[in-house]
Amino acid sequence: MFSPAASPTSSPVCSPVRSTSKASKISKQLTTQLDPDLLRAVSLDRALTGWGRHWETPDNGMFNVDPKNYDLSQPIESLDVFLSHDWASSGKQKFLSLLIVYNSRAAFLACLVISVLVGVLRGYRVLPDEGWTVVIGHGSYLLVFLFWQRLRTLVCRPLMVFLDKLCVAQHNEELKQKGIEGIAAFLLSSRQLMVLLTPRGPL
Repeated sequence: MFSPAASPTSSPVCSPVRSTSKASKISKQLTTQLDPDLLRAVSLDRALTGWGRHWETPDNGMFNVDPKNYDLSQPIESLDVFLSHDWASSGKQKFLSLLIVYNSRAAFLACLVISVLVGVLRGYRVLPDEGWTVVIGHGSYLLVFLFWQRLRTLVCRPLMVFLDKLCVAQHNEELKQKGIEGIAAFLLSSRQLMVLLTPRGPL
């Protein structure tokens, strides 16, 4: 009599072998080396332009990207952040999430400084002691929250990020395949990994 563990047809014994074989096959297709011209990044302020238009998926999940969008990215030796996400999820939600992560701290500090300054100016009668002056602080928060990445480029270098839609060629199948197979190279060249997690899970 054979026990289930000893049975040659037992699925618990066979399944791991198939999974390992499949994973090994996929890993062989990936590479940690990529042509310097294909290792590209886009500045975060450009990735956030158009109120999140670069985060929306056209044509039911199929990329139909203007080749000019590829020119928004540039060859680079290292990236600041690798952005991982799910294309089937809401682009607006991802856009808002990135604003919260990367802009909210600067917006809070700007609002704090401006609000204190407004209070001092009201105390010295430079500004009228009226309620509408409070809006100045709120307005500064909104302004910095929406445009901080663009504002910071005036004083320091922009954050360079990986966004597959802009950093992997979508208009050329050969370049696209090389970019997909070189995802590991993008990851290894990134200082941080940002996963935009949704109920569907990250990409």
